[in-house]
This record gives sequence, structure tokens and C-alpha cells, in this order.
Amino acid sequence: MQQNRKTIVIMLAAGLLALLLLAGCGEAETVQELITTQVESIVEEEEPEPLPQEIEDMIAEAEAYYAEGLYGDASKAYRNAILALERLDREDTQDLLDDLNADYEKTRKIVDAARMHHGNAMQLQYETRFEEAINELEKALEIYPKYQPAIDALMTLEALEELQ
Repeated sequence: MQQNRKTIVIMLAAGLLALLLLAGCGEAETVQELITTQVESIVEEEEPEPLPQEIEDMIAEAEAYYAEGLYGDASKAYRNAILALERLDREDTQDLLDDLNADYEKTRKIVDAARMHHGNAMQLQYETRFEEAINELEKALEIYPKYQPAIDALMTLEALEELQ
């Protein structure tokens, strides 16, 4: 998108210069210098400042957790990256902030759904409805395969089933 703006600005400047030359303006060189200066300043202003390395590392950590299926850790890491990015208070980071918020929401929904199934399973276990509890835990693990509380509870329930 920045490249398109640069191209448009340069094309407009060239068109203006051509019109001035065709009109026989005696100050064409001065106008050309002015246009060149303005174009260069616009191009320089569009180059965003790089993000601090600390924030880049936070984002990389969140993405690594997500790729490993560690959604709870990814959710926390995305939230930390979002907070750090918001503290920068820069307009040029809005698209990145929107992307991070979307990723955070996605991980939060995964974790929340797995927790809900785990909670249901714990209630069913309390009611000694072990088969249904196992089904709920399996649903939790379909959503979030590395959700440790569900893994532990499933192992416990399966051991109880074997004892009966």
C-alpha cells in the first residue's frame, strides 16, 4: 500500500511538472525542486519505525505457543504483546494490533471451550456419571489436545473405570 502511495505521488508530481513545462512557465526548475522536495518528504514520512525488539519477541513467542498447540500460553502471550503494543501508542501499528487481537480471541475461545467441557466433566464425575464425563473430556481434548487438566482428569477416570 505504501508503494502505491509513492507511485501516485510521483505520478502526480510528474504530471504537474509536465503541465508547467507545456504552459511555458519560466520557473519550471524551481517548481521541479519544490515538487522533488515534497515527494521525498512524503516518502520518508511513510516509512514506519520498526517495533521494539521486546515486542517482536513477545509476538514470536505467542505464535510459537500457538503453533505448538499450547493455546493457554499463546493466549497469555498474545495479551502481553497487545498490551505492550498499545503502550507504544502509534497509529502505524493498528493493523498489527487488529491481527493480534483476532489471534488472542481465537486462542481464548479454544481455551474457554475446553474449560467448559472440562467443567462439565467434573460435574458429571461428581454425579458418578463416568461415561458421560469421559465423553466431555474427550470433547475438551478434541478442541485443545494439550489441555493438561483434561488430560489428567481423563487418565483418572479411565483408571477408575478399569477398577470397576
